Amino acid sequence: MIKQIHSFEYFLLAINELNETEKQLYEAALSAIAQAYAPYSNFRVGCSILLSSGNIVCGANQEVASYPVCLCAEGVALSTASSKHSEETIVAMFVAVKGKDGWVYDVAPCGVCRQRILEYEKRYRQNIALYWPVSEKTILKVSSIKHLLPFAFSGDKLESP
Repeated sequence: MIKQIHSFEYFLLAINELNETEKQLYEAALSAIAQAYAPYSNFRVGCSILLSSGNIVCGANQEVASYPVCLCAEGVALSTASSKHSEETIVAMFVAVKGKDGWVYDVAPCGVCRQRILEYEKRYRQNIALYWPVSEKTILKVSSIKHLLPFAFSGDKLESP
C-alpha cells in the first residue's frame, strides 16, 4: 500500500484586502440573495460571476418542494452566463449565503455545483477563481475548483478510444 496526501493552496483575505473588482463581485453576490426563492429551507444563496469582459452575471437558488430538483445559485448563474454571454469566459465566482437568522459563513459549493464549475473550466480551458465568506470579515479564495474536487469525473472519460 502507498499512502499519498492531497493538499491544496487557498487564500484567506480580509474584506478590506479585496481589490475593486473583487469587491464588486462580492457585493453582487450579496445583492443576488434577494432573488433567491427558498420558502422551505430559508437557506438563500447568491452567486455572482465575473466574465472576461468585466461584466458580472448573478444567480440565486430556486427551491421547490421536491428538493432534488431545486436549482442552486451557482447553476443558475453559470447557465445565465453561458446562455447570455456565450463568447465570454468565466474568470471568477463569488458565493454568499443568508439563513433564516442571518449570514451563514464557510459554505462552499455543493458537489453538483463543483462538477458544474469543473465543466466550465474545461470548456473555457482556464481556471475559475472561487470566493466565499468564512466569517464576517474574512473571504476564502481558491484558484480553481479542481482543488475542491480532487479525482473529479470529467467528460474525457466518456470519449471512445
